[in-house]
Amino acid sequence: MPSAANERPDSCRVLLLTIAILVQDVNGDYQEFRDFLDGVSESSYMTEVCGRKLGLALQKCNLVVRGMSNVQVAST
Repeated sequence: MPSAANERPDSCRVLLLTIAILVQDVNGDYQEFRDFLDGVSESSYMTEVCGRKLGLALQKCNLVVRGMSNVQVAST
């Protein structure tokens, strides 16, 4: 039984697959990140922090991201 109001019972929990990865930045150095693996995702994203750490040129892009049942995901 959950101990707090926002916890779910064990039967409702989902294990998300994550891995530690090394990604080469613009200077040829390797940076370590955690990655979320989703075998059915149709798109891939990275955070602004990740892009900056890699030394990538960033550009603003406005788009709508939708999840299961076509629910729009909040953006910042």
